[in-house]
Amino acid sequence: MFLWNRKTKILTEIATAPIQNIIEILKRDQEKVLRSTANGQGNIYLVMGENMESEQYIIEIESQRIEIKATDELGFIYGLLYLSEHFLGIKPFWFWMNQEIDVKDSIEIEEGIIRSVKPVVRFRGWFFNDEVLMLKWKYNENGIDGWKMCFEALLRCGGNMVIPGTDKMSRRNRRLAADMGLWITHHHAEPLGAEMFVREYPDEEPNYMEHPEAFHKLWEDAVREQKEIATESLQGQCKVVWNLCFRGQGDMPFWSTDTTGQFDTPRKRGKMISDMIRKQCEIVRKYVKNPIFCTNLYGEIMELYEQGYIELDSDVIKVRADNGYGRMVTRRRDNHTARVSSMPDKKDSGMQGIYYHVSFYDLQAANHITMLPNSIDFVNRELDTVLKCGGIDFWIINCSNVRPHTYYLDAVRRKWFGCSLSDEQ
Repeated sequence: MFLWNRKTKILTEIATAPIQNIIEILKRDQEKVLRSTANGQGNIYLVMGENMESEQYIIEIESQRIEIKATDELGFIYGLLYLSEHFLGIKPFWFWMNQEIDVKDSIEIEEGIIRSVKPVVRFRGWFFNDEVLMLKWKYNENGIDGWKMCFEALLRCGGNMVIPGTDKMSRRNRRLAADMGLWITHHHAEPLGAEMFVREYPDEEPNYMEHPEAFHKLWEDAVREQKEIATESLQGQCKVVWNLCFRGQGDMPFWSTDTTGQFDTPRKRGKMISDMIRKQCEIVRKYVKNPIFCTNLYGEIMELYEQGYIELDSDVIKVRADNGYGRMVTRRRDNHTARVSSMPDKKDSGMQGIYYHVSFYDLQAANHITMLPNSIDFVNRELDTVLKCGGIDFWIINCSNVRPHTYYLDAVRRKWFGCSLSDEQ
């Protein structure tokens, strides 16, 4: 029997930022739950494993030590958070739901081996969007700590990827997210996570045909910056899923503000988007070895893709989106409601994923500060169909401000691991 008390130490020779961060989180949890300072019977050790898949862990519990084996940061992170949840009793949304902590003198843990459960979805993340409840919110009078609690909750749910806010907020929070071990990806209207053209060049029209080199510079600057931020890892990997896209400034079809009149047919629009995606791939490959790409088939882009006007390489993850209300069909634009199916396609080659809303705000209707009005049964059916149709490579969930949406975020994180859900559970 291993005795865990307040003096138990977490020891490792691994010194990356994500490992040091998760150790501090477990120390904090330990201090919240355990009050006894009597000598324990051992410590917790992080040890590099062999022949293990990424993100997986093995916990070996003996009378004098607990040993967590993994080959990457996320494996160690999930292993320590397993101990936090199952033995200290800290729930995934403890902070957001004001969990009452059950304080104990010490905890006895039976000897044995615990192996991680493999998720059915490869990239699993949240998009912090329309974050009006978080923009000026502070925790312990430290503005960055509020976002740390966001990313901690995502990790506790088994997530590994994040769009860490919208626009300026996303760029501000990237380093924090990377330092916590998360992969970075981007909003569907921000190619490669770059700064908006109108902000960098306020005196110029945001027209690619007139200023191609300016757009290229924005994309190249974004790649260089994120390569530096997101490459610290045990495997030397650049942990970015590069979003390829070409929508207009302010998240709208690019042709809606085009001044040239050149893009008056779906074929011309699709060719422009395809050309831009190829150029973005070229820029990323200039700096990053073996990059991972995704593109969002969102709104009008889904329609163009289904019509055969957008060409994508087979190594690009195709991310399809629900309509904002949980149904896997294209979203409306003003009074245009095409309702083209956006369910992953079994016949489509290559990797597929989804962008799914538990929070939505389209300037006409919104639930970004209230719960999703759908049933769990409804959400479960849609997401089950996504999995059956091959959408297993990438799930980004619009979580908005987290707290109003914990019920559905908890449900969706279970789908990441293949669980079945119902309103009665």
